Amino acid sequence: MKITDLKTFIVGYYPNTFPGNFLFVKISTDEGISGVGECYACGKTQTIEVAVKELERYLIGKDPLMIEHHWQEMDRAPFHTGWVLNCAMAGVEMALWDIAGKHYKTPVYNLLGGRTREKVRTYVDVFGAPTIEEAVKKLTDFVKKGYTAVKTEVRLAKGDHSLRDDDLVRENVNLIKALRENVGYDVDVAIDISGAISPRNAIKLCKKLEEYLPLFVEEPARSDKIEILAKIAANTSVPISAGERIYSPLGFRRLLEKQAVDIIQPDLSMTGLLSARKIAGMAETYEVNVAPHTPLSYVQLAASVQFDACIPNFAIQEVIPEGSVRDPDPIRREIVVKPLHVERGVIKVPIEPGLGVELNETASVKYLYRPYDFIL
Repeated sequence: MKITDLKTFIVGYYPNTFPGNFLFVKISTDEGISGVGECYACGKTQTIEVAVKELERYLIGKDPLMIEHHWQEMDRAPFHTGWVLNCAMAGVEMALWDIAGKHYKTPVYNLLGGRTREKVRTYVDVFGAPTIEEAVKKLTDFVKKGYTAVKTEVRLAKGDHSLRDDDLVRENVNLIKALRENVGYDVDVAIDISGAISPRNAIKLCKKLEEYLPLFVEEPARSDKIEILAKIAANTSVPISAGERIYSPLGFRRLLEKQAVDIIQPDLSMTGLLSARKIAGMAETYEVNVAPHTPLSYVQLAASVQFDACIPNFAIQEVIPEGSVRDPDPIRREIVVKPLHVERGVIKVPIEPGLGVELNETASVKYLYRPYDFIL
């Protein structure tokens, strides 16, 4: 079997917040088997699309089943590497795994070690709520739908005023306290700081949150600020999670060696599936669990569920639920033939060959590229 064609699809999506684009890769073969993958490309979509097309010259005519070999060639041949190339490689590799699963007529998780569970537990994000009361209401509504874990974001302002120091700490303690009072302790609660506050304030906030037993505090410092994360972790008992900005096993190794985290959050559209499997193996030796980062489409989520199914140290899977402020439905559902279904906070591990999801190409050319930039 040989690779005969590689296509990219940019799909603009239009939620009320967090605008951007999906970037898909479709690889075809001379045996009629094709596979789909997704690159992490929210902010630099066209840049990463060009990187994917640069890889096409190497891939055409190659055996798609030699996945490890192709990853090493794509990674080691260039003199310089980086996250843009890694995102391109990850989308390509995801598509190759989809082909391999269809060729061997088995789900991808069977090619990565075999299934360790039949269901994947998920948590939902609620971002962008203007007040504590609205954030708590939205999170509580998801609990009523059956979710047993929820995550909110750090509050950096109150009304028109930015929060600093003790006021910032107090506001976010009040947020988690109010959430606990509404959902109790049978539901897991997490908060995402996204590296947006100072290390001193992060330590103060984490210590104040200890009595509310959060599932984790995400990125009290940026994932690549490893020494700062380690300092924060050493000064609190709350579980610390990080990793969505790290794309290589080396980066995760440093995070683990410094004992900076209790949970790692690789994004498979940056790391690739095979590297993520290796990263999970490293984490297992440090008694660290894995909660994959998933801000993208059902293609990336499908790959994440395949990964979740086969690792022993899986913790929980992030999802963007229907009705979330970050959910660009109906676009997310429309661009795949059969979306993964979350029922009462759980995804049943699929049994279809490959990734278990197919791209709707007609819909994928319907929504045009939408340029945007993050503004601080």
